[in-house]
Amino acid sequence: MGLISGRRFKAILDHFSPFAADGRLKPEAERVTLLAANANPPLELWGRAFIMAAAVGAGTPLILQLSYNALAMAGGNPKSVPTPEGVTPHFELSAATEGAAMAHLLLEGFARLYRAPAVGLSLDHFQVPAYREGGNVRHVDPYLLAVAAARIEDARRGMLETFGVVNLDEGTRNSYLAYLTSPEYQAFKRDFLNVVATTRPAWAMIDTEKLPPVLDFVVTREITEAVRRDLGNHDVIIEAEFGATGQSGEDSAQSEGQPLEGRGVYPQALGTHLTLSEGQEGSSHPGTHQVAGEEDKSQKQSPGEKKIPL
Repeated sequence: MGLISGRRFKAILDHFSPFAADGRLKPEAERVTLLAANANPPLELWGRAFIMAAAVGAGTPLILQLSYNALAMAGGNPKSVPTPEGVTPHFELSAATEGAAMAHLLLEGFARLYRAPAVGLSLDHFQVPAYREGGNVRHVDPYLLAVAAARIEDARRGMLETFGVVNLDEGTRNSYLAYLTSPEYQAFKRDFLNVVATTRPAWAMIDTEKLPPVLDFVVTREITEAVRRDLGNHDVIIEAEFGATGQSGEDSAQSEGQPLEGRGVYPQALGTHLTLSEGQEGSSHPGTHQVAGEEDKSQKQSPGEKKIPL
């Protein structure tokens, strides 16, 4: 036994789904809750405790969530782990990648040690760099610039069918190009892919909550394709979270919109269930939710008109 793959975790989700094959919600007595637990340093303590709990009795499915900050801390990020004078950490790639290698080795060992049958790793809240309007393209590789421009246009065209009007002025397009070719975004993408390659998680989430829609689409697709094609990883479930979601330790996640509860749960959860059941390789969802049946007056529009803020 050891840590499970995304493919196996998806089979577990299918097995314990709260929905029947025809989409009907199962009786409450037949529904179960699967636990996702945040594992923070020291992983020798938290990781061991959670995996031991997952091994009790016949065992229970468990997802251990590792945030970008937690992995960087585990890897000795000087901002989180002060060093004595004259001692400097030397990272082969980055603090997060070093921490990912250590975390995977440790947690894989605990899963084998305690014979926990269904523990998987999740990369949680890997937040993309902040986007700023008015950015200018720096001196970059012409090929990188051409690929970014093609991806932006592909995203714009792909969104036309759903949103109707998706126009980009020259200034906005240049800001998107500046973001996609920036050293900060390229470093984030490289870091995320290295961590995925190192840990082979069951689940991986990028947090694109503050990106404009077209840019959000580009980033999500680019990273997803890199995981599938460049890494050859078709097992991990990829999640892209957008909207005012809040992050670990924040209490403001629900202050921007309606909490997902009551009758609002069903359509959102069913949509996610059907998407994954149909063989899709990822899930993308907003962080704020409108309860089904309620009118969102801030987004009211004329009949036949579809617009999307850029």
